[in-house]
Amino acid sequence: CFSAHASNLSDMCIFIFFFFFQAEDGIRDAQESRGLGDVYKRQYQRRVRGLSAARRMALNPTLQAKLNHWAVLCEQGAKREFLLDFCGPDIASEDVEEFLKGLEADQQHWQHFSSEIVQLARGEGITEVRGDQKTQAVLVFTRPDQPGVDREVVFQAYNGEWKSVG
Repeated sequence: CFSAHASNLSDMCIFIFFFFFQAEDGIRDAQESRGLGDVYKRQYQRRVRGLSAARRMALNPTLQAKLNHWAVLCEQGAKREFLLDFCGPDIASEDVEEFLKGLEADQQHWQHFSSEIVQLARGEGITEVRGDQKTQAVLVFTRPDQPGVDREVVFQAYNGEWKSVG
């Protein structure tokens, strides 16, 4: 009796699993499926196309001014000045110094990191802006060299001064 029950349960699980994917397949538009990546890719493309250029920019003017300032520091290669202004008080000064050493030792890491700041200041690739924009802002973005990979950065206002969180 137990083995027959287990067999029926197994058959039922397979049927439900199969049915789920068949139903999901029916939701897609009429094209050959190449896996779940297509579904997420289309959702991402719809989401990006739906944002106006103004929405891609940070909505809070003081945050936008801070992003612009950080972008200038990045373009000038002012790593120390940038990090001291960028990192929030929740980040220990020892950690900031270690991060700075890493950026100084690895120019490619600095270029990648600083290009993201410049990209955010320009509003390029930003797909979503969350938070109240007064005390916190979360910018979700995609890099042109990493299509389909969403990244996010969290900023918080400490006594009116915007900084990166964690």
